[in-house]
Amino acid sequence: MQSGSSELCESYAESDDLLAKTQAEVRELEVMEMELAARLDAVRSSLNAKRQEAASLHNRSAPINSIPNEMLLAIFENAVCSQTYHWIPLPVEVAVSRVCRRWRALAVHSPKLWTRICVAPGHDLIPRAHLSRSRELPLDVTFQEMLTSDAGSPGLINYSDVQTSVLASARWQSLSIIDVQEGTFGDIVIALVRGANAYLHQLTSLTVCGRGRSPLVLLTNNVAPNLKFLHANCITLKGYGRDQLKYTVPNLTYLKLTSLPGASIWDQTLFPEFRLFVESLPVLSSLYIEGSSVTFIDGDGDTRVNLPSLRELVLHPNTSSCIHLRRFLSAVDAPNLHRFELVFPRSGDLADAVVASLYDRVTHIPKFPLVKSVRLHNVACHGLVADAYIKPFPSATQISLSHRESAAFSEALLAESPQLLWPEVRCVHVSSFPPGSGVLSDMPIWFSILRARSHALPKAQIQGPMASSTYPDRPAFRELGKRFPINLVNAEEAMWAMWSQM
Repeated sequence: MQSGSSELCESYAESDDLLAKTQAEVRELEVMEMELAARLDAVRSSLNAKRQEAASLHNRSAPINSIPNEMLLAIFENAVCSQTYHWIPLPVEVAVSRVCRRWRALAVHSPKLWTRICVAPGHDLIPRAHLSRSRELPLDVTFQEMLTSDAGSPGLINYSDVQTSVLASARWQSLSIIDVQEGTFGDIVIALVRGANAYLHQLTSLTVCGRGRSPLVLLTNNVAPNLKFLHANCITLKGYGRDQLKYTVPNLTYLKLTSLPGASIWDQTLFPEFRLFVESLPVLSSLYIEGSSVTFIDGDGDTRVNLPSLRELVLHPNTSSCIHLRRFLSAVDAPNLHRFELVFPRSGDLADAVVASLYDRVTHIPKFPLVKSVRLHNVACHGLVADAYIKPFPSATQISLSHRESAAFSEALLAESPQLLWPEVRCVHVSSFPPGSGVLSDMPIWFSILRARSHALPKAQIQGPMASSTYPDRPAFRELGKRFPINLVNAEEAMWAMWSQM
């Protein structure tokens, strides 16, 4: 029995020794594993660092990386200023900040890149990033919605993005509200009215495009007292009487009213409301009206509007149906006007009435005697000579005429009466004249008559397609052009052929 117990004890002892030895080996291997893992991590870290260094050295040899930061930043700024937000999924400033570390550092720390904010569907994080990175610089803000591809359903702006943008409304220098739904437009107005910065004292430019969206809330109550530019497309200012509304944009100098073809009465401003608005603008100097933005109704009463500070008047009416053009021209009283531009109606029976409206109804003297620059389109499609369009502007020194159907310009050039030679004109531009019009041959004759009568020769530019086969007198004109200040600008024949078929 003692012998068996003794053997068992020896067996246990040997097992303990073997276990201890094995455990020691395990610990030794674990330490070795840790050391090797540490070495492997160090090797991997060194490898990654070397790879990054190699990539950096490789990138330095790329031509783009030889551009100094100042020049690269100028490129970024130009790209940001030239971008439009209609279709791009990501603004330029965000895209360039994700290219590489150098570009990101340069973009993120350049506040001027982040002053244009577009609040649109899918741009959820953009307002927040721009507000922080633009620091305290003035902002150009655009609210824009659009139709998505799925069944034409509208993409809507999140109200939280509207609220975020309004927080910095005190820094807005321009605001554009484009094609937003009625509910979104209301959200913007409510957020502005409720916001702590409801008064937009830095706002100088406002653009509102979209039917039924009235900007009146921004034009009253001293909300934007320093506004200078206003463009309203398909916007009506009607429905407010003189005792109910007081406009407070006394610094507005440029007003642009536009409408889409076929605009309904709900997208037009009645003349009394138009007059109420523009006569509240003491420094209005430029007025641009396109389409049927301003309309008349029977019984409007007094249709005269006084604009003593107006210097520029541009009228692009709906030329296929412009029954209000004559009434509007007759109503405008702008004695200090210096630039006049008009697209004449294509209807020949309206041409005489339009020309007559350029004279005072009582005295029959020109309404705009101080105009220096005249630009008229479709002037030769009514059988009137060009002089009929120029007589209402006795002080004109720059004349631009364009037409399609005939060449009324030549008849006035060759007139015998000295007053029909426009001796005060210093610059003449004629474009879109058809073959056989005589412009190429008659212009030098006009210059010769002016020179013979000791008048100063104006600078002339003739623009149009001038292939020798179409204009056989072109080579001779080239020779005459060497003696006179005449410049020929040739157009692409393919463009001319396409345009002439319209």
